[in-house]
Amino acid sequence: MPSVRFQAQNAATEIYIRGVGSTIDLPNIEPPTALNFNGIYIPREVAGIPFFDMETIEVLPGPQGTLYGRGSLGGVVNASFVRPRDVNEGFVTLEAGNYNLMHVTVDGNLAASDTVAFRGGIDYAKADGFETSGASATDNLTARAAVEFDVTDAVDVYLWGVYSRRQGDSNNVVTVGVDPVTGTYAGPGKFCATIHGTTQNAGDAGAAVESNLPPRQHPRPFLWMEPRLYAYSLETAGTFTITGFPISVVDQNKLEGYAVFGQLTYSVTDRLRLVGGGRYSSDDRTGRGPYTGFLGSDFVFEVPYTYDESFSHADYKAGIEFDAADRMMLYAAIQSGYQPGTFNAYPSTPEASNEVRQAELTAYTAGIKSRFMDNRLQVNDEIFYYDYTDLFASAYNSVLNTTQTFNAQATEIYGNQLDVVFLPTENDQLSLSIGYLHARNDKFVLPDGSANFNGLQLQYAPDWTVSLGYHHDFELTKGRLRAQLYSRYESSFFSDFYHTPGGEQESYTKTDASLTYFSDDEKWNVSLWAKNLENEAVLAATAGGSGSPLEPLGATTNLEPPRTYGLRATFHF
Repeated sequence: MPSVRFQAQNAATEIYIRGVGSTIDLPNIEPPTALNFNGIYIPREVAGIPFFDMETIEVLPGPQGTLYGRGSLGGVVNASFVRPRDVNEGFVTLEAGNYNLMHVTVDGNLAASDTVAFRGGIDYAKADGFETSGASATDNLTARAAVEFDVTDAVDVYLWGVYSRRQGDSNNVVTVGVDPVTGTYAGPGKFCATIHGTTQNAGDAGAAVESNLPPRQHPRPFLWMEPRLYAYSLETAGTFTITGFPISVVDQNKLEGYAVFGQLTYSVTDRLRLVGGGRYSSDDRTGRGPYTGFLGSDFVFEVPYTYDESFSHADYKAGIEFDAADRMMLYAAIQSGYQPGTFNAYPSTPEASNEVRQAELTAYTAGIKSRFMDNRLQVNDEIFYYDYTDLFASAYNSVLNTTQTFNAQATEIYGNQLDVVFLPTENDQLSLSIGYLHARNDKFVLPDGSANFNGLQLQYAPDWTVSLGYHHDFELTKGRLRAQLYSRYESSFFSDFYHTPGGEQESYTKTDASLTYFSDDEKWNVSLWAKNLENEAVLAATAGGSGSPLEPLGATTNLEPPRTYGLRATFHF
């Protein structure tokens, strides 16, 4: 998907859609992009569990409040598991790869009767760390179980639960943009590494300075099961520390609310449809905790802070759809969205409030969905314009050891997304996606007027994203062989809103390839695969400034995985 990024921040997963996301993982900061499992909102920490036995995964940009429980200001990722069904079936996947990867998935479906079916699976993965310290290691176990009851022809009940234990070593942060000898700024893509006593370039994925590594973290296991409700209550707490010093302490962040929403489509003619939707949201947030650090010019120790605010908002959607031909639809829509406000984890003073105001959005989209050449050519294109008010902007500063969330007063995002899929023959498929994204701050001035970021590109919002994929099936005497290649290009972007020089990611390309043999009866297959053939070291969640060595122009970053490869076999029964 163009202009979409999934990236790691320790045990959590950050999702950016068309320049909107959150790069700080604190209890009081919910991301503006939502992940839904089977229509249920899932907190960011759970987004790191593996996807297996999936039915569909879709990305919906922009506000989605008329369709889903959470307002989802920046967009939604919907991931749906394969539901229990009226068959007895299953599969086993075995995988091995570099970094001593061992991966096993077992999944099965049981039709207990004409009206009751069960489905469950287990996924286990273990691998050594990508980094020289041993960090980014994997030792994860996930189990899933579901049951579906067909109560009547019109009513069924679907219950499911997931348990995940994540005991691998999470990412260690890496200093970037700093020369290890002089301790001064060295430019983007330069990792401060002790390999051979020289500064390493961006291609040296996994380089790290041992003295710059915090203790490895062991994410806690979690167990969750949620019903689909229009009302919700979410309570979180946690402490963010660096080398034992508490940077942000939240003893309680409690967010409760409800929403009434809906959407309908009215057919004016056989070809013309009107779409309308509405949503009313009411949210209450309370927070408390101790603050240790500078309060003005004074250093204070465990001074209590509190927060208690209520929010409400009415949103709407109005759209039109027109079938210009049997396989061509034109559409346009305007829709609003909102995200409830929150707080910074320090006391309010007359000079500086800890309040973060609610964010609001008006989104305009128009596009075409079409198919030609007897469905062998699909062309979809969408233009969009997003007008944000008080969009959240968060960052952690490694030099000052502070974390803070601000409101960007006015943000403008517009662009175009083109998706093409072409099947020149029965054995070939070519896909092309091109995304242009202009994501800029119209007005973003800090409350005390000490800095402004007007005109700056939003973080993790490259202007250009191009994805190209191709696969060909070779028909054999027995079975078939599929060769597949996928490559993605992203232009340069910054990893924080204030554009720390060391946090700039230069343009890059990453390519994946695979070769898969399928048996005649499709009962088993075996695949050789490789990811990130270029071995690019791409910045993931990043903090401005380097704490070791101390350099404000540098940055402290998580890295996406280096080149990986392996062998995978799947057996169906």
